[in-house]
Amino acid sequence: MSAATFVTLYGFATFALAEEVEIPLNIGLGPAAYLIFGPVADDQTLHYGLKLHMAAVIDERTLRENRDKIPKQYREVVGQLGEARIGFIYIPDSLFISPGILNTGIYGATWRPISFGLNLLRKPRLGIDAGFIATYAYIHSTMLSSPTHFLRPGLDIKGEFEIPILDVFLISLGWTSQFYIPQKVGGSVIEFGPIEESIWHIGQPFLMLHLRIPYKTSL
Repeated sequence: MSAATFVTLYGFATFALAEEVEIPLNIGLGPAAYLIFGPVADDQTLHYGLKLHMAAVIDERTLRENRDKIPKQYREVVGQLGEARIGFIYIPDSLFISPGILNTGIYGATWRPISFGLNLLRKPRLGIDAGFIATYAYIHSTMLSSPTHFLRPGLDIKGEFEIPILDVFLISLGWTSQFYIPQKVGGSVIEFGPIEESIWHIGQPFLMLHLRIPYKTSL
């Protein structure tokens, strides 16, 4: 099974079969910053928010302890990549929580329902992947045309370096570049503006703390 298939499972898998298995649930949370290229960055270079991550983790230890209970496709992924992560599609990937420090404030969320990628290193883990995203952000400003209801699908590219501190505690840091169909600042969701007047690229550095807790589920 390819690395791309691994990340697709991470985005879409649901728990369907009858037999319960206790596996680690990874809960990640941490600060994120946003560099929103175009008019928004001209007013305020960085905006702020949170990066989120929740996924059931099937790693080599879990596989050894529950081999007969874990479906074959997950065993193949773990054999190639060291672990498989099964995500929850309704959990946002990140949140905008950025009151206006200067003139512009932003509130909203991004969802990342599917992604494709690979792990370049296992421990510490270095991964790179690309995903499909959807973002809604409410942007209010005393300097820019306002308000803007930014609503766009897009694509992103993410690199993440994850460092295990303990078996149950990890730290990761990374960068995501998000690319959207341009939407004019101050325009409607169906309005396409020139690049210099639009939101089309958001850069996101982030830091997350991860806690892994036991979780019983059916695979």
